[in-house]
Amino acid sequence: MERKKKQERIRSSVVSEVKISGIEWDLLGKGLSFVPGPPPRHKRLAIVEDTLTTLGSLINNTWSTLQTTNLQADTSTVGFRKNTEPRSLSWKYMNPPQMTHHNTFKLNGLSDQIDLLMDSLKSRVLNRRPFNLGREHRLALRSLCDRKDVVIKQADKGGSVVLWKKKNYEDEMGRHLEDIQTYKPIQHGPTALLNAQKRSKSLVLGLYNNGGGKGLMRVPARDTFLAFESEIPNIYLLPKIHKGVDPETGTWPGRPVLSGCKAPTKPVDKIVTALLNPLLPLLKERLKDTTDLLLRLNKTNEERGPVPEGAILFSLDIVSLYPSIPQREAASLVADFFDRNAYKVGRELRSAGIFKPPTKGLLMEAILHIMRDTILTFGDKTYRQIKGTAIGASSSVAIAEIFVHEVFESRRRNLGNGPDLYFRYIDDIFGIMVGNMEDLDGFFEWTNTVHPNLKFTLEKNTSELNFLDTTIYIDSVTRRLETKAYYKPTNLHMYLHYFSDHPKKLKDSLPYSLGLRLKRINSSEDTLQNQLEDLWTFFRDRDYPMDVLEKAKRKLDSTTREQALTSKPDKEDDRDILVSTFFLGLEKP
Repeated sequence: MERKKKQERIRSSVVSEVKISGIEWDLLGKGLSFVPGPPPRHKRLAIVEDTLTTLGSLINNTWSTLQTTNLQADTSTVGFRKNTEPRSLSWKYMNPPQMTHHNTFKLNGLSDQIDLLMDSLKSRVLNRRPFNLGREHRLALRSLCDRKDVVIKQADKGGSVVLWKKKNYEDEMGRHLEDIQTYKPIQHGPTALLNAQKRSKSLVLGLYNNGGGKGLMRVPARDTFLAFESEIPNIYLLPKIHKGVDPETGTWPGRPVLSGCKAPTKPVDKIVTALLNPLLPLLKERLKDTTDLLLRLNKTNEERGPVPEGAILFSLDIVSLYPSIPQREAASLVADFFDRNAYKVGRELRSAGIFKPPTKGLLMEAILHIMRDTILTFGDKTYRQIKGTAIGASSSVAIAEIFVHEVFESRRRNLGNGPDLYFRYIDDIFGIMVGNMEDLDGFFEWTNTVHPNLKFTLEKNTSELNFLDTTIYIDSVTRRLETKAYYKPTNLHMYLHYFSDHPKKLKDSLPYSLGLRLKRINSSEDTLQNQLEDLWTFFRDRDYPMDVLEKAKRKLDSTTREQALTSKPDKEDDRDILVSTFFLGLEKP
């Protein structure tokens, strides 16, 4: 019976508009994060050779440094050995061009240690491990990859794997791109990309020269931004299956997402993000994350005591905040806010490598570049986004937060009959109104008159309310604010499958990490234990071993909620990091 329920839960995680076989259904039930492995033998050999090449480059650089610092005068005392030839076959991968018989100095025993390391590495990497997909699943994977009539995406919310008819997907994308108020077709994409690149480089140089080249960034940062190779980002859709099938279109609505890692605005976007993020703590109503919400609710309980009878819990949502922001007005307001408050966060800006902030006009120009030079492609057509903040830009969050603070929050604070408790996380607002429903309805009507681009929706309740990933409720006895974890009905808990070719330490840490999240959110032990039992069931569905789950349980038992709510200070890490392709054979047994 339990196995049947597990299979039903897994099968329910796949939603398809097309017919697929049972084995394909089972394969997709592993989730789109599942990585087949191990790689074929020739790819594993390539991993070894890449690692050896990287190590060889590091060693050559070390020897070059030793030569240029003229340390050969004292080799007998500092432990160097002169004129020693490398003798291991593994060195053939390194090919050090500057090594000569008469001028190279090496650390004693280095060659022997490299040989031992490489022998161990090669034996582990080439050791044959069973493939984590059976023959039927491999054939199903090949079959799905060959299909041209379907687009496979993860659902916008909940983690479901969705097979979307390609025609329906393209039609839904077409409906988005036909919105001439948001997207403008571009006749020649390469020219638009070239112009955006020129503006980006010009702004980088302008920001560098701000203060005579001694302020906002150093030469290496400037050169890195100038050398950035960009391309036109692709736009794609995530299906909103939680909203159901649209009766007019016959398919699900989609959320547009931009793959903007190599967008031409990326260099300036990184600089603007570094400038604006230090200002966000100045927004007193702002919530940083769920933990910040929990700490503020605890403080409210301590300082204000029980919630008065008749109080109303409410939440407001700003409708389509990012697409609704007027670009020039937002750029002007954000630049002005930065200009007025930069002196308050001087230390934080210096920590981000910014020693002389830009002028208001230069920052405004940079923000407009990020928003107006958002170009994107779908199929063989190119478009420019002409409305709202830039999709996929990291600075968009800070721009939206500061914009809402400037046009809305400053006026709200001057209301005489506003909420008694009020927090905001970007476009989601939680509050408590002590009074009657008419007072709350009056406040809600006022919110929709503050700015023509900001429209709000309202939810209210006298006992409990879902906000972010938390259910906030008033205890019926103590009248204190309590919390428990909240999952949307579409959340299918599609956690990383244990047989996926991911690092074992990562997979082993997931049960404890998510259990710690539940301990942090749940203020009552009763609700915590119920949700933990559900969590262990979800992980068993993903084939996590019992010993991994038991270890997570023991670790959770030794952790208090106070410890879970306490953030740990960042540790300074001065280790040298070698980046290579991941393969499970590289891990220690």
